[in-house]
Amino acid sequence: MKTKVIELKDPVTVNGETFTAFTVRSPKVKDVMAMEKFSKDEIDRGVYMMALLCDTSMTVIGEMETPDFMEIQRFIAPFLA
Repeated sequence: MKTKVIELKDPVTVNGETFTAFTVRSPKVKDVMAMEKFSKDEIDRGVYMMALLCDTSMTVIGEMETPDFMEIQRFIAPFLA
């Protein structure tokens, strides 16, 4: 399993907990299957997958600034191509 630590340019605080970085892992087949079942909406599926791979909640991902979201997405995208 491949992982990468991604430091957030803009830390996220949710329910009093501040997130400054995430260790993102590569997706497994079961992650892709779960994403496909989760929603038909592409954005919802992307947020769901990112939450799984960052071991956090969709709420935390939803509070991220777009540049940080895109940085993590760049790591994940090649595995899903």
